[in-house]
Amino acid sequence: MSALIIIFCLIIGGQCSFHRTPLNAVKRIGDTVVMRCCTNENDDRQCGNLTWMRYKPNSPSEFDVLLMLSNVSNKFSDHISLVNSSDGDCDLKIKVKASSDAGRYECRNTSTEEIASAELVVLDSDPECVVKTNDDSYSVTCSVRFVGNWAPEINWSGQGDATIEETASDSPDREIRRTVTLPRTRKIDGKETGITNYRCTVKFTGKGRPDGITATNVPDYKWTSIGFGA
Repeated sequence: MSALIIIFCLIIGGQCSFHRTPLNAVKRIGDTVVMRCCTNENDDRQCGNLTWMRYKPNSPSEFDVLLMLSNVSNKFSDHISLVNSSDGDCDLKIKVKASSDAGRYECRNTSTEEIASAELVVLDSDPECVVKTNDDSYSVTCSVRFVGNWAPEINWSGQGDATIEETASDSPDREIRRTVTLPRTRKIDGKETGITNYRCTVKFTGKGRPDGITATNVPDYKWTSIGFGA
């Protein structure tokens, strides 16, 4: 159980009823994710006390009710379903259909007003790298397109001198690009040699949340490109 949920339970004064809470996730379109939510009350009717909602990215006042009284809304039943609805379990299984599935998923216990939430970031596809060649240098731009509140980081690493530039878009379909420009050769001990092993890594860290809070429940996603060199 996350520290934020424990603090929330202490504020409202009492024991926290959540036994299991959802985890932040990064998925591509076509992937499946299960958002878990379980209360300590060992009663197969307790899912009736839990409501699932999804808040749209960058729009904290806009939300959809996904599940109420153990029933998934007909609007989303083609790719969202309820699983393990016994012993207090009320897990939400999501077949990611489109980028609109991204956002903050909130499980609310209506009997205690406790809340557990997690972010889902949706990638259109895996990141990609594009090479552009010039006379005395070449550049490689690695980009990732995503929808969600949690932004990934792109980092280049390798041997030799390089110029690195990053650009970002704050549109709903957000995109981050990071370009490395490499000279075709470099000198080592007076000898010219190519620059090698420059790789791009895309991952999520605890500092990518929109609220500025450093999180410990970091989405488990990492992508590394092939090595680039002259």
